[in-house]
Amino acid sequence: MPRKIPYNAKNNPVFKPAVEASEKLVDHGEVRVVDKDGSLDPGVIAKVSDQPFDDEKMAMMAFMNEPVTIRIATSTDRSAEQCFELNINGRAEFFRRGETKTVKRFFVDRLMRLKVSVFGQELVINKEGIKSYVYPKSTGLKYDFAVIRDDNPLGSSWERAILAEQG
Repeated sequence: MPRKIPYNAKNNPVFKPAVEASEKLVDHGEVRVVDKDGSLDPGVIAKVSDQPFDDEKMAMMAFMNEPVTIRIATSTDRSAEQCFELNINGRAEFFRRGETKTVKRFFVDRLMRLKVSVFGQELVINKEGIKSYVYPKSTGLKYDFAVIRDDNPLGSSWERAILAEQG
């Protein structure tokens, strides 16, 4: 006859006893030395990263901060938003349909990535005469716009590449 083992939290293999936060080891990092005049050791403050400087990333950040003039298209849809806001990394920008505006390129990048997909429904008949439905997808920009002025010669190829991405 098998022994009856009581089922409770102590016998449960999933149960783990609680560990107090004061019992856990917390790494405080390097020791910071304060000089007699009250200043911190400059070697500790100057060390930012062990990774080398990334020229490509810095060039991309400079490219994304360039000004670009755009015009937000008007819409015939009565329920379409006439004013909208984009927030990127804590920076907010308000847009109004029909307005021409100069903004940083990263806002234009976001506008190009805001895409809406709509699926249709079509009845098709194959060779054997069997009827079935297909659902074609059409994708477009949520807020259509036109680039009025972009002084960077790489701007048009960048725009084509972003718009060609799947939405």
